[in-house]
Amino acid sequence: MKSEKFLAAIGAIAFFISCSSIDCPVNNLVETQYELLASDGTELTLTDTLSVYTARNNGTDTLVLNMLTGSSSFSLPISYSHPEDILYFRLSNGSGSTVDTVSIKKEDMPRFESVDCNAAFFHRVTDVRYTTHGIDSIVINNPSVTYDNTTVHFHVYPKSGD
Repeated sequence: MKSEKFLAAIGAIAFFISCSSIDCPVNNLVETQYELLASDGTELTLTDTLSVYTARNNGTDTLVLNMLTGSSSFSLPISYSHPEDILYFRLSNGSGSTVDTVSIKKEDMPRFESVDCNAAFFHRVTDVRYTTHGIDSIVINNPSVTYDNTTVHFHVYPKSGD
């Protein structure tokens, strides 16, 4: 009789523990990944300094990447529920700087994990437009933006120094 009560108690504890376990993802950042490439498609290490700002709804700008140099890739946040993100890429070197405006259009898809997890949005990039002061071109490599921070979403081709 005691063993039956003990097994019932263990079963009840296991049931409550299993029902309260949360399967929220550990890496729950949804960011876009950028890779810098030369015109021949080889990886390019940034020798100039790159800072990226984003436009806010109230008309001000916010710094999202500060003075990156010596890297061939970087990640940037993406808005949760705006159909378009506007970014300003500022490339600086000893002789001056250029600013390019990059516009990323996307579809936002709410992502439900559990009522215990934070709200999340995945995105599908539908278009990218840009000015060409310091950037030669930007190509969408993978339009699906999720928790996977190993996926490169954009290939950025800076203008060559000639």
